[in-house]
Amino acid sequence: AEDGRELGSKVGGKPDNLQGWVMLGRTHRSLEQFDKSIQAYDRALKLSADDDLRLERVEVIAMKTQGNFEGEPWRVIRDILQKDPQHYGALLTAGSASYAERKYADALKYWEQARKPLEANHPDLPGLENAIATVRETMGLPAKAASTGPSGGSAAASSALNVSGQISLSAALKAKTSPNDAVFVYATPGNGDRMPLAIMKTT
Repeated sequence: AEDGRELGSKVGGKPDNLQGWVMLGRTHRSLEQFDKSIQAYDRALKLSADDDLRLERVEVIAMKTQGNFEGEPWRVIRDILQKDPQHYGALLTAGSASYAERKYADALKYWEQARKPLEANHPDLPGLENAIATVRETMGLPAKAASTGPSGGSAAASSALNVSGQISLSAALKAKTSPNDAVFVYATPGNGDRMPLAIMKTT
C-alpha cells in the first residue's frame, strides 16, 4: 500500500506518464483496491486508447464484481473482437469470461482460437493448453494430445509450475452448498496478464 501511495504521488506530478498510470492501475489491482485501479486505467486510456489497456480495465471491473463480466466488460471484449477477430488478449479474456459464466463451449472456442497461431516455444502455450484440456474434461470431451513442438509439449513444460492456497466459504455460502458441489478454482497472475496459471476442479 505504501508503494502504491508513493507511485501515485509520483504519477500525479506527471499527468502524461502513461506507463506510470498503467503501473499504478496494476498495483491497485494486486492490492484489490479496484476503484483506484479503474481510475488509474481511466487516466492511462486518456493518453492511449490501447485495446490491451481497455481489456485490463474491464478485467478489474469484473474482479470488483466477483467475476461478473456482464455489461461493460463483455461490450469491450466484443468490440475488440469485431475489429480484430484474432486479437490474442481479447480471445483470452473472452475465454476467461465464458469460463467464469460456465459457458464452457464458448470458453473452449475462444481459447482454441487463441492457441492456433502460437509457435511451439510461445511462453503462454503450456498454460493455454492446460486450460483447454481442463475445459474439455469439464465438458466430458476427450483430452487432445499435448503440443508436439520442439519444446516437448505442455505436460513437460507445465510440470514445474505449482499454485497452492486454501479455499474458505463465507457463512452465507456454506448454508447454500453441500460437500458434493463442484468447485472450480481459477488462478490468474496478479500483474494483469490474462493467461490462466491454473484451473482446478474439486468438490
